Amino acid sequence: SLSDAIQLGLANNYGILISKGQEEIARNSNTFGNAGGLPTITLSAVQSNNWNDQDNPASFLNGVIETHSIRPAADLNWTLFNGFNLLANRERLGILERQSAGNTELIVQNTIEGIVLAYYNVVLQKENLKVLGDVKRLSRDEYAYVSTKTELGAAGTFDLLQAKDAYLTDSTNYINQQVQQRTAERALNTLLALPPDTGFIFTDSVLPQPEIFYLEVLKEAALANNQNIKLAYLDQELRRQDTRLQKSALYPSLSVAAGINDSRFNTIIDGENNFSGQPFVEENAGRTLNYFVNVTLSYRLYDGGKVRKAIENAQTQEAISATQTQQATQAVMQE
Repeated sequence: SLSDAIQLGLANNYGILISKGQEEIARNSNTFGNAGGLPTITLSAVQSNNWNDQDNPASFLNGVIETHSIRPAADLNWTLFNGFNLLANRERLGILERQSAGNTELIVQNTIEGIVLAYYNVVLQKENLKVLGDVKRLSRDEYAYVSTKTELGAAGTFDLLQAKDAYLTDSTNYINQQVQQRTAERALNTLLALPPDTGFIFTDSVLPQPEIFYLEVLKEAALANNQNIKLAYLDQELRRQDTRLQKSALYPSLSVAAGINDSRFNTIIDGENNFSGQPFVEENAGRTLNYFVNVTLSYRLYDGGKVRKAIENAQTQEAISATQTQQATQAVMQE
């Protein structure tokens, strides 16, 4: 049935599966951290080993000086304010998520439409094949009848040739219709993401159920529910957020950085005193703990007009998106 075909298409169609994957990516990306509202914390550790083999008569001490150290560190960086960039980014990610969901819905609608058209095309081609099969059988019977009359002398050769030509023409039409039916079935199988030669028994009739539609009601429903118009409005809102992002560069930026460094070292000296000639062996261990908190306030005074041009371009793109929304609305009304 048509309902079964739609269910298969919604479950298997490659375009829907790809769009759902992209929707999941957009949903996962819509987080406060991706918008830039959370700090970054970095942990690191550096382990160093150094050997200094010194043989210098002018030096106080000659020998091997061996130093081992380890420096673990933790750093935090957090942008507290960057010209409302965070808010614009957060809203932009939300719009991208809704836009991705809208794209999925649009693909689902287009897929259902394609399946309905392809399904009824197969049913129509089968009906045409049935009719052409009946016509071919009638032509064959007519050719056999005229052939018998010709043998009995009741019909001429011209009549026989006419009947044969009609029979061959109807046979050719029947074969061509078989090709059209197979093509229609393969097109439907492609929409259902099934092997091209998969066969089905089609149970729904090609005759639709009559329904009454009113033009004004259809217009209101189209303006309220048409997915292309919804996506156009979402794109318009997305461009508005892009303009806000560009304007955020006009404001100062405030950030904080904090960290702690713990440096531990161990020095081993194995040598001799150049002045006394006595062996000198010593091992020393030490530690240095360093922590800091830095606050940075920055403001861009001049950048050659790059920010202003970027804002103008974003505003122009916003105007283009508004025009495209009007175009999409007009296209739906024309349809």
